[in-house]
Amino acid sequence: MSERPVSRFQLLRACLAMLPLMVVTIILAPLQWFANRLRLKGLQRAIPLVFHRTALWCMGVKVLVEGQPMAPAPVLMVGNHVSWLDIVILSTVFPARFVSKDDVALWPVFGTLARLQNTLFISRTRRQTTGQAASAMQDGLHDGDRLVLFAEGTSSDGGQVLPFRSALLGAVAGSHDARGGQTSVMIQPFALAYVRRDGLTIGRGERTDIGWFGDLDLLPSLVGIILGGPIQVALVLGAGQQASGPGERKQMARDLEAQVRDMLSKRLRQA
Repeated sequence: MSERPVSRFQLLRACLAMLPLMVVTIILAPLQWFANRLRLKGLQRAIPLVFHRTALWCMGVKVLVEGQPMAPAPVLMVGNHVSWLDIVILSTVFPARFVSKDDVALWPVFGTLARLQNTLFISRTRRQTTGQAASAMQDGLHDGDRLVLFAEGTSSDGGQVLPFRSALLGAVAGSHDARGGQTSVMIQPFALAYVRRDGLTIGRGERTDIGWFGDLDLLPSLVGIILGGPIQVALVLGAGQQASGPGERKQMARDLEAQVRDMLSKRLRQA
């Protein structure tokens, strides 16, 4: 992505395009806070669907869902990560809680929205917190939540799948949550394939205009996505599978990585 500064005119155009979402946010954010305080599961899961579908409508993003999301929960969704837009896309297809790095909680606006959606924040740098993160994931799964884990631990340009990290998959390898409850967890792999923009196939050279990775700044990415023309994204959902045992998490990570890479490669070739 070009790192050219965003002009005031571009920023104004982007804000005007997202004005309906701003209005929806003002209405829904207090309702989501209220639902979280009272643990009203139905509202907690329904409100983000409305919010994120409004966001995609404002940005002109169309999602093609290939396959069926597993139901009922507890389910851990594991897949590739391309952009901040991934979260918006997935949240329009099924109610979900995301597993995210802890610094996201400190971001202006985005951190607040993530907290409202009950995101699980974890540290990727302090090894001693891995067990705490696994316990939090187990508790969420025990409560019937659908969790989403971007297992690469970072994002890419969307044309490849980076190696999956196995540490957090250990949360589903055990069969008990922190309260001693039995949890039978299913895992469903997914691949996000950004395939077309303005009706044209997205090539390797254009992927940096959509992916948000490395040291790219957030504001140019936001404005570029909003003003860059309609985007078509395929969400490919693989077959569900039972989580492996505690001693098999590394092999489970390798198997899931291979499945996601295969799904992404096949879908990009179809584009």
